[in-house]
Amino acid sequence: MISLKTRFRKSCLDKLAEIDAKAKLEAGTIVAKAILPVIHDKLAPQQGVAVFKSFSDEISTEPLCELLRQHHIKYFFPKTNPADYSMQFCDNDINDIAVMIVPGVAFDMRGNRLGRGQGYYDRFLASIPPEQIFTIGIGLDSQLFEEIPVDEHDQCMNMIRTPSFEIIL
Repeated sequence: MISLKTRFRKSCLDKLAEIDAKAKLEAGTIVAKAILPVIHDKLAPQQGVAVFKSFSDEISTEPLCELLRQHHIKYFFPKTNPADYSMQFCDNDINDIAVMIVPGVAFDMRGNRLGRGQGYYDRFLASIPPEQIFTIGIGLDSQLFEEIPVDEHDQCMNMIRTPSFEIIL
């Protein structure tokens, strides 16, 4: 039997696939400008931002990476290991990361995030103290729901940002 979470994820991914690349790029630009002050506020000297390389069905992170370059803020892309579903950031120490930009299939008003189902981000975030890295889940307005299905191992975000909505927990 397919779980509610799996059905909900598939429905959300189907809807995201229908949104054109231009809309995802425009949304990425709005979100990047909105979260830049938060990133600046959270950074300590020598720290940077962990950011994902967006897939075609996700909000574009290209505008954010460009803004980070312009502001001389270091950023790191995750490298995943499918053998054990772990995630690392190349040769960077975890203490180099102040803010993590997290993708999602869906988010809710309580900071919950629904990912693609492999648990890379949930495992990584569960392995560090919650106050060590400020997490920002980003997406399109259509990805924000009142409530989404979650399991006890799912990690909450500190902030959710879409073009029209900001939720800080």
